[in-house]
Amino acid sequence: MNVLIYPLAAILSIAPLLGGIWNLEVQTFLQSLILIIFSFHVISGLYFQTLPAFFLDNKSKIISLLLALSAISLILSPIKNLIAGEWINLAAGFLIIILSRGLSQKQESKIYKFIIFSAYIICVLAFYEILFKRQFPPSSTLINPNSLALFSLMIIPLAISIKNYALAGMGFIVLLLTASLAGLMAFVAALLFYLAETYGIKNKKFIISLIILGAITIVYAFACLDVKSVSDRLIWWRDGFKMFADRAVFGFGFGSFSFIYPAYHESVIGGMSSIYAHNYFLEFLTENGIISSIIWFAIFAGSFIKGRPIIKYSIFAVLLHSSVDFGLSLPFNFWLLCFILGINNKPRERVEYKRLMHGKFYALIVFCLLISGLNYGYKRLKLNAVYKDIIQTLNADEFEAGFDLFDKAIIIDENNSLIYKLKGNFYLDAARAKKDKFLLFEAAAAFEEALIFNPYDKVVYKRLLAIYEYAGEKKLIDDIKLRRAEFLK
Repeated sequence: MNVLIYPLAAILSIAPLLGGIWNLEVQTFLQSLILIIFSFHVISGLYFQTLPAFFLDNKSKIISLLLALSAISLILSPIKNLIAGEWINLAAGFLIIILSRGLSQKQESKIYKFIIFSAYIICVLAFYEILFKRQFPPSSTLINPNSLALFSLMIIPLAISIKNYALAGMGFIVLLLTASLAGLMAFVAALLFYLAETYGIKNKKFIISLIILGAITIVYAFACLDVKSVSDRLIWWRDGFKMFADRAVFGFGFGSFSFIYPAYHESVIGGMSSIYAHNYFLEFLTENGIISSIIWFAIFAGSFIKGRPIIKYSIFAVLLHSSVDFGLSLPFNFWLLCFILGINNKPRERVEYKRLMHGKFYALIVFCLLISGLNYGYKRLKLNAVYKDIIQTLNADEFEAGFDLFDKAIIIDENNSLIYKLKGNFYLDAARAKKDKFLLFEAAAAFEEALIFNPYDKVVYKRLLAIYEYAGEKKLIDDIKLRRAEFLK
């Protein structure tokens, strides 16, 4: 395990620092590294027919069951080719939980040092943005202020647990500077919970703290509350529940919300659309279904109830914050939380080893799964490179070159609706530029292909309807309207 500590520490510390430049290349690299770390540890144990006992205890089995259920959700998803890469983010988080459960105190301390160093950099950059760039609220390297607030909620208890009060103080100041109402309310709620457990709800210290912190929160709420953001969230949640009702058991697959949600959302004047539910509970429910959600949130509850002092309050605060925001939809925040869940669920006895029959056979299976995962990542990078070339040809109006690029993309992934949608847009632009009716129907054919692999795409229905109305194809118009009514709710 010692040889794997530094790569794991590097992932947990570097990922948040790369949040501001997060792209497919960064994500694929970190995903691959997590898969390699976990697989190396498991394969080496299986090959010698011994595994640490914590890999086979009930908590690891529950995580493995959850991983299997989420994989079933992916397989059953109507848009599985679009979200397989996002599912790997979830799988990587589950693997981090299992790995973290086997850390010794010394190994855990080494990882803390990396995370703490990263947190210092993030806090300093937040101060730099305010003092020198006049950027308020700051986002540092974490995409937006709310994501930074969520990161702070995880770091503050972690820092306090190892008596690093300087970082805890910096993290709290950063939390205030993000102007995140949800962040402050989550912090206050977690702090009150801690005081209630420490002193009891009838103790004067708790009552005074409740009055003071409650008053501060109320003042802060009046100063920062955006009524429009509340009304937008209510609309997103309403539409999210409609999604859940349609696929309650297994959901649409992890990472599907941003693709499926527009089919359930009707735009309102002055309202905003979103690619996130702004409620982690609801988003996980719609994507993974009721069974996985019950197991997953039971793990959270158990980690808080029986978790370590101080650190467990980060879980409580994060879940409160995530009930109104999307910070856990970002892999770097999610993976850090998974590390916290892992160390909160460590076996109490020292690490023992169990002998396994047919270990080499299972090692071969894990190795094949690793190669498949790495190959998928390579394929995504290849496809992304072709996408970039296609965009360049579109911008340069080089239609002839674009035809060959689409053929190349389809060879890489023939079941990806985004390829066909992009191809349809390409042909549609060419048809308009050249006034070519043949190219118009080529666009329609590409859009029809896109609907085969994603029947929930509102934009594709709109473009197909426009093409068929232009061509005067009444039967095709009626057909597309019927299909649209079936999937757009």
